[in-house]
Amino acid sequence: MISASCRKFGACCVKRAGFLFCIACAILVTRSSLQAGTWSSDQSIHYDDLTRSFIYFKPEDLPDHAPVVFWLHMGGSNCWEIRDEDYGGRKDFPAIAEQEKFLLIAPNGCAPGGGNPGGMRQHWNDCRAEAPLVETYEDDVGFIAALIDWADVNFDIDPDRVYAAGFSNGGMMGYRLAVELADRIAAVAVFGANISATSECLPMNTPIPVFICNGQGDDRYMPWNGGCVNSDECKRDEVESAIFTRDWWIDYNGCRIEPYSTIYEDINESDGCTVTSDLYSDGENGVAVKFYTILNGGHVMPTIDHNYPENVLETFNYGNQNRDIVGAGHAWDFMSQFALPTQAPEPPPPSPEDDPEQDPGNDPEQDPGNDPEQDPGDVTEQDPGNVPEQDPVDVPEQDSGENPVEQNSTGGGGGCMLMDVLPAPFR
Repeated sequence: MISASCRKFGACCVKRAGFLFCIACAILVTRSSLQAGTWSSDQSIHYDDLTRSFIYFKPEDLPDHAPVVFWLHMGGSNCWEIRDEDYGGRKDFPAIAEQEKFLLIAPNGCAPGGGNPGGMRQHWNDCRAEAPLVETYEDDVGFIAALIDWADVNFDIDPDRVYAAGFSNGGMMGYRLAVELADRIAAVAVFGANISATSECLPMNTPIPVFICNGQGDDRYMPWNGGCVNSDECKRDEVESAIFTRDWWIDYNGCRIEPYSTIYEDINESDGCTVTSDLYSDGENGVAVKFYTILNGGHVMPTIDHNYPENVLETFNYGNQNRDIVGAGHAWDFMSQFALPTQAPEPPPPSPEDDPEQDPGNDPEQDPGNDPEQDPGDVTEQDPGNVPEQDPVDVPEQDSGENPVEQNSTGGGGGCMLMDVLPAPFR
């Protein structure tokens, strides 16, 4: 059986013996040829006494009530990289936005130490509490929330289908949005990022679908086994391991621990790496965690069409870039399965056996059929209401290691309970 997601994003997947094997499709359409929409000029909004910058990509014939994806740039870079640079996995997002008809918004971070919010070497105020070289103090969560409001006013978006994706420092910012803005973000996709070992984030304890893609060969910028970020002195703080990060989100979301595993065909043997993924479904409210391992991969996103030049990979010691899958396509395919609930579920009425006095059948005054004020047909909805020169998680100006990964799975439904006590990173 061939999955629809693989047909869309350049690989055919066949399920055999519990695994999904993917090969390249001969009918693959080059996504760059689909980009008929337009990038905006520089935009800004005033938030928290700052003028914050952003740009957006609007597909041709964007429908009403369209989804939104926020792209969060890497540290040491800026919002314009996705529009102006020629390589990096992030470059797949505009063409996918055109094909899938979602609004793509790229906001700009701020310079460390309270610097220029419109600069070129920016960072996000992610969850790291001890990162003096890259620390920023701005309310980036509130900034993203304000941009959701801006998009709703200007484009009539679907507020239940707002997503965030990011790489490195931008990926860590995605984790922050997942724990602090889960009432407005339906799912996140994170590339090349682990959770902070000294986190200052404050979780809402709201389950949220999480897509993670990390390179197993990255021992510098975002160490697979955890440790200092791009510095033996830990001036960019420490992170937990990729496996710890995966398990933390599985616990946080109450997912089942037995995954559905996928092995992807090594269609480009010259890239020196391969891809596997594990889907952990049946979480609270039907959420899921999908974890991609780029075996022998470095601190770059997987892509097929937007590869880094070899000299860039070598100069910045990024490691191998996988060219077997389109990471952005996989990320979108995962996120787009999920939407925010429109209202909180109503509690069941008390049982007559539990409380005979509340039995409508025994008390005409409590009979909804005899009391227009209690007529369920008239009830309204219950709406629930500093910058380092070559920062790895904060990647240098020339860093474009954001190449997306392709995906092919479906989040489950179900009812695992959330853990009562949060582990250290987001306690």
